Amino acid sequence: MKLDLPEVKEWLRIEEDEIHDDYLIRSLIDAALNYLYEATGKKKFGKQTEKAKLLCRFIISDWYESRDYNNRSPMANRKPLLTSMLMQLQYGGGDGEQSGLGGHIGTEKAGGASKGHESR
Repeated sequence: MKLDLPEVKEWLRIEEDEIHDDYLIRSLIDAALNYLYEATGKKKFGKQTEKAKLLCRFIISDWYESRDYNNRSPMANRKPLLTSMLMQLQYGGGDGEQSGLGGHIGTEKAGGASKGHESR
């Protein structure tokens, strides 16, 4: 999954030609992606990629807007929506991938039968 600088700047409502915070925003992009990977154990999200990107944009926005030293932790007061999205990405699986709980999520085939579970 990739987030690019113009996409994030648009989310933050920063004009693309304003470059004074570009270094900071790039580092927040890297940190948010790393946070998501470590929190979910996944680097690919399949059908949930857009949800994962949205969560990263929310995280970046939170960190960007509350970056003073008095804040205990940028995610200390994480909104319930963000917690829910993170849990869905962590345990939801996508495209028939193995979920974070070690189980498989079956998907429907054209004939209506679900994929079988392979034992390991």
